[in-house]
Amino acid sequence: MVDTRRRLGSGVDGGVDWGSAVDGGVDWGAGEALELLKSWSAVEGQTEEVIFDHLHATAFQYTPLGRTILGPAQNIKTITKEDLKNYISTHYTASRMVIAASGAVKHEDIVEQVKKLFTKLSTDPTVASELVAKEPAIFTGSEVRIVDDDMPLAQFAVAFNGASWIDPDSIALMVMQSMLGSWNKNTGGGRVSC
Repeated sequence: MVDTRRRLGSGVDGGVDWGSAVDGGVDWGAGEALELLKSWSAVEGQTEEVIFDHLHATAFQYTPLGRTILGPAQNIKTITKEDLKNYISTHYTASRMVIAASGAVKHEDIVEQVKKLFTKLSTDPTVASELVAKEPAIFTGSEVRIVDDDMPLAQFAVAFNGASWIDPDSIALMVMQSMLGSWNKNTGGGRVSC
C-alpha cells in the first residue's frame, strides 16, 4: 500500500504522495482484499452498523448516500489495482484537496514541499458539488423490517427528511434539537440528556 505519511520538513509530518500512487505505487493484492473483507465481516456483525446501512439504503434509494461505506463483499473480492488507480486519479484531484499546517512551520516551507510532493495530481476541475448535482441524494420515505426472533431485543432506527445545511431553518432546528436532547442508553431509565 502507499505510505500515507511523509516527512514535510521543518518538523512537520503529513502529506500523501498520491502522484506515485496513481503512477503505479498502489500495491493491491489478496492480502489487502482479505483485510478489507475482515473489516466488512466485522461491520456486518455489528447490529447497529447493519441497521444504519439498511436505514440509508431505504431512505436514499438508488443514490450514493444509500450505499454502504465498504460496499458489498463481491466488490471487495473483485477489485483490481487498475480500479484503485482509476478511483484515485478521478477523486483525488487538486480542486478537492486542502493542505493545512499548524505550529512552528513556515508557510514557504509547506508550499515548497507541496509543490514537490503533489506534482502529479489530476487537474480535473470537477468539484464535489458538481458530482452531487450529477447524482443527488433524494430522501425517500420508506421502511425495512428484518425479523429475527432469536434476538432478545428489538433494534430500530428512524429517519426523517430534515432541513439541509443551507436551509434558513437549519440553525433553529439544531437549537431545538439541543434543547430537546437525545436518548442515551447509558443513562438508564429512558432519560433524555440535554
